[in-house]
Amino acid sequence: MRLFSRVAFFLSFFLSLTLFVLSGGRMAQAASPHIVLFILENKGFSQIIGNPDAPFLNQLANNNMVMTNYHAMTHPSLPNYMELISGSSGTSHSDNPSQRFSGPTVLDLMRSKGLTVKGYFEGLPYAGFDGPRYPDHHPVYVQKHNPFMLVPRLRHDPRKSTFDHPLKDLEKDLSDGHLPELAYVVPGLCHDMHGGRACSSNRNAALIRAGDRFMSSWVSKVERSSQWKRGGVILIVWDESGRFFSRPFADRHLPGKGGRVPLICVTSTASGHRTFSEYADHRILLNAILSRFGLPPVANGEKSSSFPGIFLEDRHPNDGTFFYPKRADTVQSQR
Repeated sequence: MRLFSRVAFFLSFFLSLTLFVLSGGRMAQAASPHIVLFILENKGFSQIIGNPDAPFLNQLANNNMVMTNYHAMTHPSLPNYMELISGSSGTSHSDNPSQRFSGPTVLDLMRSKGLTVKGYFEGLPYAGFDGPRYPDHHPVYVQKHNPFMLVPRLRHDPRKSTFDHPLKDLEKDLSDGHLPELAYVVPGLCHDMHGGRACSSNRNAALIRAGDRFMSSWVSKVERSSQWKRGGVILIVWDESGRFFSRPFADRHLPGKGGRVPLICVTSTASGHRTFSEYADHRILLNAILSRFGLPPVANGEKSSSFPGIFLEDRHPNDGTFFYPKRADTVQSQR
């Protein structure tokens, strides 16, 4: 019996050592989460939350977590998209797509850890397209909403077709089980609530209804995927609000001056309506995402943009799947 125990011990030790070596010197870890970030356009918090023209988004908000003090960084749109991939937009206050940015991005940081990032853009004619708009006269896709193409080393990367995709590729990746660890989903001008010449109507109510229908379709597709069901997070945010400042926040010394916008967080592991009222912005969101993948925050000179623990793990701290407010005194209601 003693001999049998020793043999079992050595077999167990050998198996553990083999796993250690095969994992590159690290014991096996839980799989990374899959985070899907939808970016909509130009609507403030009060224009969406409680608006009957957005029934699906309000249903999501009523059954999941909503941040009520979340802010865009600036105006107009383009710098906010840069903030969401790099945590910085320099001194830009322009939508000119000829601008270029050189700082580190989430794509660089995720690649360094062997993790995948993809952008899915409605109206993009093919993967890796680097033109300013498409179609040319009545565009649905505009490059000012594609921050990856504003970074020269990514724009000229021979692998750009691996991270710069038409929206239709997301459906295929979902069905094939190839959802990246982090996906940016950007609707075209007629579905992002912004509007343009290609749209049948540019009335505000019509644009919100069109965006809501788009979100109903694509959120449902993500939620049906097997990868998302195993620990996924859907984040829905707006690039900026229609107003320059949202009082009473304008007088505070906070970096986000692009207006108060909704942030809706849906997870595959929990439900129940919660609101969270601590200040947050695009930079904080990006650093929260990086933290969930075990990556350091982006250095952008703003102390308030460092990861403050707003999004934390749930009661399963090793699965890396769930964003949740840390503070117990956060105003919450559960249904």
